[in-house]
Amino acid sequence: MKSRINRLEALQAEIMAHSAILAQEEEAEVGTFLEKGLTDTYYKGMYDEYLDKNPDVIDLMASNSVKLSSQSVNRVLTLPWSGDNYSSNIWRNSYFIAKKAQAMVAKNIIAGRSIDKLTNDFAKVYGNNYRANIRRLLRTETAFVKSQADVEVYKKLGVEEYEILATLDSRTSAICQEKDGKHYPIDDIRVGVNYPPFHPNCRTTTIKYNPDYEGRTRMAKDKDGKNVKVPLGMKYEEWKKWIEDKELGYIKSKEEILKISPNSSLEIINRVKNGEISLKSNRGHYGKHVVGTKQYENYLENRKNKGWGPQNRLIISEEKVQEIINKFYGKGIVYHGKNNNNKWFEEVNVGKTIGYYYLDGKESLTSKIRIYYGKKGTHIVPIRGDDFD
Repeated sequence: MKSRINRLEALQAEIMAHSAILAQEEEAEVGTFLEKGLTDTYYKGMYDEYLDKNPDVIDLMASNSVKLSSQSVNRVLTLPWSGDNYSSNIWRNSYFIAKKAQAMVAKNIIAGRSIDKLTNDFAKVYGNNYRANIRRLLRTETAFVKSQADVEVYKKLGVEEYEILATLDSRTSAICQEKDGKHYPIDDIRVGVNYPPFHPNCRTTTIKYNPDYEGRTRMAKDKDGKNVKVPLGMKYEEWKKWIEDKELGYIKSKEEILKISPNSSLEIINRVKNGEISLKSNRGHYGKHVVGTKQYENYLENRKNKGWGPQNRLIISEEKVQEIINKFYGKGIVYHGKNNNNKWFEEVNVGKTIGYYYLDGKESLTSKIRIYYGKKGTHIVPIRGDDFD
């Protein structure tokens, strides 16, 4: 028995020693990997801004100030954003596995089991566990350092607000779905609260906030799981509606998405050209959504008789409505009515408050509208949006 105990102590000491070596190797490798991810993302962000002819990047290049400082790199890599940085997590994971190994050794060696058998059993259970933990750590820490690289770009270029960009596919978490499209001040960044990563294995990223989505796109999965380009203004809930709704949907295929750009929806534009749609503001429908008009009172009474709540209401002039129609038609998320009845409409965020939407007994400000098209005229209605919820 004494020899077994001596052998046990020796094995336990060896386990801890190998654990420390493994942790040191992992720490060095992960540190190098994360630093490369940080710098690559930072310089790619700067290069993208250069391609967009951002004058601030040109100024930084002229003054030789584009370089990411070693202080910034060290700050990001040592920041305990989730309670600990990557190094502490590696050592904790290594120590946890080592203690599990010691316990298994103590239990089985005294029982007389062979070292080979014990090693195989341990590798099956905790070897895979260790590798899985390291993979998860790498994915999450990589997401963090890449997000922080974007922060460095934003700050150097004087960007004031950022927008959250979730992945438009079926694997996106509930929290990231809810955050998609929301924007916050750079000075109010709180990782895990209003800035990614929001959870382990998070894929959400950010872009600098610009309310003008014209001509800009983002990637998404279509109903067949293929990558396609969609308007940048399409948020997760709108993407989900497009995927799930059989009769009321956005563009039906990858080819149509690529053909119809976010600032030139051919279907709407062609119908305007051939006279099927008139862009002139429909005064009667406008009045239904403006307090104080006869149309508003009649429409409100009609809704009450049907057991419905008050209609959403506009707080802008008809002249402003006409300006919005002229500017935004064909630039939002396009829908058509059931059975091809030629009732087309689209949803778009105009970037400024235009009215109130009514939900659950209360009114809320919104900058999002639905544009209803018709041969006799076009009108807009405020709808629920993310900006003021």
